[in-house]
Amino acid sequence: MQKTSGTLSPADWIVDEGLINSAGHRISDGEKRDILKQVYDGDTVHEGGAALERYLTQHGLQHYTEYHPADRYTAMLSIETALYLALALALFTAAAHLVRRRTS
Repeated sequence: MQKTSGTLSPADWIVDEGLINSAGHRISDGEKRDILKQVYDGDTVHEGGAALERYLTQHGLQHYTEYHPADRYTAMLSIETALYLALALALFTAAAHLVRRRTS
């Protein structure tokens, strides 16, 4: 799920966050570094975050956050548990088959 504005619950699971351009493409880490160098020219910060936000707005860039809502945690946990149980059952069955085959 992707959310571009608003607030997240502290229980939400953040998967990824960063910047996207006006075409909806994600900005790479190298491009983020270049933007920060351009905005803050070195290591002096004159206006704090306001300069960065102004630059992002002027260039059509937006923050994005990709997350899983907290209310879906139980469903994700159930699916993961079912997959691990199925894998365990398959491995147990294969091991039992191999042991029986070798002892007979």
